[in-house]
Amino acid sequence: MRTMRTLSVIALCLAALGMATEANAGMLGGTVEYTYLFPDTSTVFEGPVDSVVGAGPEFFIFGVSPVDISDTQITIDWSAFTGSFFIASSFNGTSFFDVFATLDPFTSVTINPATTFSSFSAGRISFDADHILLNFQDLVLNPGETLLVLDVNTAVPEPATLLLLGLGLTGAVARRRRAIN
Repeated sequence: MRTMRTLSVIALCLAALGMATEANAGMLGGTVEYTYLFPDTSTVFEGPVDSVVGAGPEFFIFGVSPVDISDTQITIDWSAFTGSFFIASSFNGTSFFDVFATLDPFTSVTINPATTFSSFSAGRISFDADHILLNFQDLVLNPGETLLVLDVNTAVPEPATLLLLGLGLTGAVARRRRAIN
């Protein structure tokens, strides 16, 4: 009987949590590591540098290009390098890493329409649950085409899922109680 009471309390708490919690997908408050890799993914050119994601730029590539990470976006402003180009190599770009594995897993990284860096394409993005790699090799930074904005999606349980789980468990406990009585 004590187990049934405990299950009832857990079920009601899950249901209440599902109703009161909003999804907190994203990177805000997490610690992210930036590293610039060149001429391949195993050679560190700059970094690594850790930063807690919050207001304002978290990193500056080569000391001048700000990288601003928000809850769901990574924005790189390459305007300090207008007219420059990235040397061709097997890899010439950035790596972002969830240092303490506290962020929800990355499920997609896409180019936001606010991007003006027209030569950067989706094929230059690779990611797994904890890493995002951006390969700029052999690209040119034309005037007015230097902003890269990426939308980053992560997996989190939706509040509705918690609500359904709690309500389902509450129903199972109630059915079990009726069977016992």
